[in-house]
Amino acid sequence: MRRLAVPSVLLLVCALVGCAPLEFEPSSPTAPAVSPKEQTELERKRGEAVEGQRWADQLMEAYWLRDDSSVQLWMPGTAERQIVSWGASKPGELELSVNGSEPTTDRDLKYFALRLLEEFGDPSLKSVTVSVLGTEVSVVARTEELDTSQA
Repeated sequence: MRRLAVPSVLLLVCALVGCAPLEFEPSSPTAPAVSPKEQTELERKRGEAVEGQRWADQLMEAYWLRDDSSVQLWMPGTAERQIVSWGASKPGELELSVNGSEPTTDRDLKYFALRLLEEFGDPSLKSVTVSVLGTEVSVVARTEELDTSQA
């Protein structure tokens, strides 16, 4: 009898505890994750990034429609590249991710980026950053460099 009494008492206690209303102590309000000044800066950067992506999409669409190019992009003197993705953190600064079928050097990629600046021929384009997927290789070509490389 005693063996049945202990489990019965435990079940009764558990049932009573489960029926008791739980009360939580009110906690003090937490501070916002970012300050209002930081929030304004984040919103500005987010808006700039959205505007940059729209700009990049328009630039790439115009390039493909103008040239009737495919995703494969080949230029004399460069390895064959496939553009995988593009974007811009702000208008004027195009960022491309490419695949490469051959080993890539910084010099080869820089030449490729400078040739892209020439090919696009868009006055709003200030720089092209090209990164090779799966590697640490990334270069930036600016329009000022294009002017000096042609002189």
